Amino acid sequence: MSIFDQIKADREAGTPGLWVNEVIYGWGDTPCIRVDGMEEPFINFIRPKSYHPEYVTTADGSWVLSESRAREAGNYVPTKEHREQVAAAQDADARRIARVPQLERIALAAEELAKACEDRGGLSAERQGEALAAFREACK
Repeated sequence: MSIFDQIKADREAGTPGLWVNEVIYGWGDTPCIRVDGMEEPFINFIRPKSYHPEYVTTADGSWVLSESRAREAGNYVPTKEHREQVAAAQDADARRIARVPQLERIALAAEELAKACEDRGGLSAERQGEALAAFREACK
């Protein structure tokens, strides 16, 4: 099975539509990927452990996630710069993931354009023009 066959199969089986990257209220302060028109995300990023301060155990054995309590206990507290770096990387990754459907369309259109170029002698100028137009449309 070629990569193009895999892309086609996954597009048929996967979540359809335009994917959108945004922070959605009620889903934390992390990037979410949702399909345009749907309210709930189908992908929600989780900040890595290094983004959060270490948990502090309280006297009754429970734990609390608090920067001030972690700092008092001598536990790890991430710097503002580290959090910004992690958030920026995750935001960029979310934008990359949200582009997958468009990139798949471009790849499939490029495959058709390549076939049209390879078969140039057997294809009409009209068919070649159609393949090129489909490629340009997929790249929008």
